[in-house]
Amino acid sequence: MAFADHLGGVSIGQVAQVQRLHVRSIPLDESPRRLVPMPSTSTLAVITCTVTLAGNEVASLRLFSTPEIEELANHSFQNNESVLSLACVSLPDYPDMYAVGTGLMEPDLDICQQGYVYLFQVTPNRKGLDFVARKDVRGAVHSVKSTAGQLVASVNGKVVLLALAPQRELRELSSSYGRIHVVDMDVMGECILVGDLMRSCQILHIKGEKLVEVARDADMRWVTAVHIFDKSTFIMADSKSNLVVFRQRERDHDMCHQLEVIGQYHLGDQVNRIASGSLVIPPGITSSMCQHSGQLLSSAAGQTTTHDKDGSFILEDIPFKPAVLGTVSGAIQLINPLPPRTFHLLLQLERNILHYIGGVGNVKHRVFRSFQDEKRTLEPKGFVDGDVIELFLKLEPQAQIEIIRGCSNQDRHIEFPPLLDVSGMAGASYHGLSHPPAKGETRSTDARGFPPREKFREETGREAYDDDNRLETHQPHPIPISHVSLIHLLNDISRLH
Repeated sequence: MAFADHLGGVSIGQVAQVQRLHVRSIPLDESPRRLVPMPSTSTLAVITCTVTLAGNEVASLRLFSTPEIEELANHSFQNNESVLSLACVSLPDYPDMYAVGTGLMEPDLDICQQGYVYLFQVTPNRKGLDFVARKDVRGAVHSVKSTAGQLVASVNGKVVLLALAPQRELRELSSSYGRIHVVDMDVMGECILVGDLMRSCQILHIKGEKLVEVARDADMRWVTAVHIFDKSTFIMADSKSNLVVFRQRERDHDMCHQLEVIGQYHLGDQVNRIASGSLVIPPGITSSMCQHSGQLLSSAAGQTTTHDKDGSFILEDIPFKPAVLGTVSGAIQLINPLPPRTFHLLLQLERNILHYIGGVGNVKHRVFRSFQDEKRTLEPKGFVDGDVIELFLKLEPQAQIEIIRGCSNQDRHIEFPPLLDVSGMAGASYHGLSHPPAKGETRSTDARGFPPREKFREETGREAYDDDNRLETHQPHPIPISHVSLIHLLNDISRLH
């Protein structure tokens, strides 16, 4: 459709397809606790529980067909045997099974001392569940995963490595101790990320039939969820509504290394679960490219490479490897790794937008997003707020131009230098300079890469970093952005979103 107004302007638009959410309620007559799909068998496993007249809790594993949602089978567990974990696992000779972790809850005991790991397989005709194996463990099984042809289970404060013998018998290979309580766990290949209740995160590697700790976070953090992006990048959510990203450095010997914090961010909502996947499949990615059980989408799909008109700037490929965050308030959030150049470009766009429109409720964005715990408040780093970036697409064209030029809400009509390439603005933005160094100009900096306090105060009128490693008290000035690169990048992100 085309619209012409009285000022001589013409607007051309296309009616977008209406997206509808079809909801159908399936009565269970019991309280649902866990839910896991198995696409290869077109089934859905649901853990439900009910309380008998005698006061005993009875849990059941119920199997449904998809997409019809018709009940196919029902397996009941012992009285007061609480089901704590459910997963779709793959083992040698058994490609698709449901793994169930339970714990026997005794009323007079504070800690569960007995639990089980069950394995079930869907029958070929999808008419029921075939019991495969069961393993007794000393504690409650809060998480169970499969990797490298083996099972990994968290039992109270330890991690157990299990293998399925040819006689359908689960055998314990190794155990790793030294934790208070394993809250969450994620696996990728031989790498295992363990989130402890109080002792933050540890990295374990499977070496044959042994579990070896290779890295850990030295800080005390109350973990709620963990996730592996790749074998050297990990994310953790804590009880203070923060997100922390760790990186594991290359190991040159067999010592246990400390995890390096490369990102910290206050989400403002406590995360209960982090899982690989997305709410939508982007264009160009078929459902066959998506691995089962919510594994990562194909990283080769959704990648783009764009150029400026003069060919001087190349946007790096954007891998589509998102993770979905579920929070206690019911919100669903999406997080996706970005290559360095793309990240710095979006970070500068975020800062320019915030200088132009200001914060919501007169609350500074960088203050609200600062990492906060019981002892400290730290400047946010390593994250770009997607909600702020999305505001750019909703602004008027003139406002978008002023943001790209680097205007703030105090000086929207002053002249600015020519548009800069992202390679020339990333460092200037990080160091908080009012303008990038001229060609051939050098600036003295301290050990952390910041200019001396006197020089910084003279140029910006603000204070530099606090010596006590506290919150940064200055805000970098907005500076121009390469508009061609920005347009290409926003188009790419919109397509992936």
